[in-house]
Amino acid sequence: MGCDIHAFIEVKISDKWVLCSTPRIQRAYKLFGKIAGVRINDESPIVAPQGIPSDLSQITQIEWNKWQPDAHNAGWLNASQIKEMCDWAGERDKECGDWYGKWEHNELGYISGNAVYGVPGSDYPSEYQDVRMVFWFDN
Repeated sequence: MGCDIHAFIEVKISDKWVLCSTPRIQRAYKLFGKIAGVRINDESPIVAPQGIPSDLSQITQIEWNKWQPDAHNAGWLNASQIKEMCDWAGERDKECGDWYGKWEHNELGYISGNAVYGVPGSDYPSEYQDVRMVFWFDN
């Protein structure tokens, strides 16, 4: 049985999280291991799954409710952790070629013309207070 990730890019505007995009991240077990220790644990994960934030955007909450019976290892990455994930994946791609699904930095998409892992306040419109990637996995 395979494992997939469900990822949601949210931005914080006026102290409320709003869904920005839902990237499609291919099944990539080395990447899943690096993000949250799922499937392959040969490196330290960026985060230990900490559960779903209590302040999800409305659409992310609806999706979580739908998947929750089968969801596992839920968590989120902040902007610097998203950058860490993208940098790690970019280095693995250079070293190993197409070893887990043609990952590219723009896989997560862009916000306001900047890569999603930019630093809010400097790279994004001033209304954006923060950015995060909420995720969970299913089998």
